[in-house]
Amino acid sequence: MADVTVDKTQFLRLRRHAAADCGYPWWVATTRWLVKRAAIAFGSALMLLVACANDPESLGQPTSGGPGAIAANLDVPWGIAFLPDGSALIAERDSGAIQHMAQPGVVTNVGAVAGVAARGEGGLLGLATAGQTVFAYLTTAQDNRVVTMRFDGSSLTEPSPILTGIPAGSIHDGGRIAFGPDGKLYVATGETGNPALAQDRSSLGGKILRVNRDGSVPSDNPDPTSPVWSGTTPRSSTRPTATAWPPRSQCSRPSPPSSPSPRPTR
Repeated sequence: MADVTVDKTQFLRLRRHAAADCGYPWWVATTRWLVKRAAIAFGSALMLLVACANDPESLGQPTSGGPGAIAANLDVPWGIAFLPDGSALIAERDSGAIQHMAQPGVVTNVGAVAGVAARGEGGLLGLATAGQTVFAYLTTAQDNRVVTMRFDGSSLTEPSPILTGIPAGSIHDGGRIAFGPDGKLYVATGETGNPALAQDRSSLGGKILRVNRDGSVPSDNPDPTSPVWSGTTPRSSTRPTATAWPPRSQCSRPSPPSSPSPRPTR
């Protein structure tokens, strides 16, 4: 049975008022109260035990064992995205290659992305998919950019740029891309080691960008002429590299940031 603890103040107060409140001698009222508390505690513990016994295993919790390798011999794997059949594409930052993991342990090189100029923290970075269309964030000799390709199950088409002119450098290149619950593509960019770019409204560096699948600017962006979704404040992040949203049941679409913008995940 669960323990019931009564502190001295409670006990004395109950003793003093027991006869007036309950019509019983204080010791009878105290005993009745203690039994009632114990019964409630025991009942609550029993209900919790039954609920836990019948509740399905929590989603996202490992069943048993520790982490295990599902792909090996990758060259700086940086981005990963899943295809409709459940297989995965993995971006190698330095080689510029994309690996296709059809199932754990089965990895095939499906080609290098043309134009990748890896240096420092730059190279082939984030991946996202929409059906068989692959979106990639990469560093070139001129800038960081987002390109699209088609994947036919064994190879990729040549990349077509949809968003260019993102500052590039050897550090703080950003690079994470993901589709939000509103169907828009969100792009995390870095400030390449120049913090002033994160507050510069004319720069795409150090920001979260939001674009349509073809790279055009959504009409409901804070500035309908700019892909910038958040940034430009003194608290803006210098190198956001992660994006996440609550489950779809908890949100319909992200809201434009208020002023000042919350700091994106670093």
